[in-house]
Amino acid sequence: SQIFQPVISIPKNAKIKNTDITCKSQKLLLECGLIRPTSSGFFSLLPLAQRSVEKLIHLIRRHIEAAGAQRITLPALTAESLWERTGRLDEVGVELMKMEDRHGKKYLLAPTHEEAIADLLADVGPISYKQLPLLLYQVSSKYRDERRPKHGLLRAREFLMLDAYAAH
Repeated sequence: SQIFQPVISIPKNAKIKNTDITCKSQKLLLECGLIRPTSSGFFSLLPLAQRSVEKLIHLIRRHIEAAGAQRITLPALTAESLWERTGRLDEVGVELMKMEDRHGKKYLLAPTHEEAIADLLADVGPISYKQLPLLLYQVSSKYRDERRPKHGLLRAREFLMLDAYAAH
């Protein structure tokens, strides 16, 4: 079967009316059929873009694991209380996407996982010196409530990020 790649033909000198296109790279990705916007700051990766991202992740994983890193997965939802304890809830609050479950417990879609990894390492108890240095990493979707998403995939509301955390 052929790969799905809807190509949009836009003349180079045409003025695009769509105000959601904020940079040349985003326009090129759209024209080549690599991404499609779903709403402001959110994009669907189409097959060729998805393949490229997977190849890049594979390359990075190979190198970071060769350096001794171990892959983990942390939840996308983080308890708001973790961010309150570190004081970053007030500091970063406006950019956080927040939600509440049916029991009234508050969560946020993590824009980063420093709080979660610190909580995890504190929860597992003492780490033997024989396990050090410890390098943990993850590749996951992150979320940020951008006031005005810009620069296409670079400042989107949902983005893929590799976080690496070291304990010495």
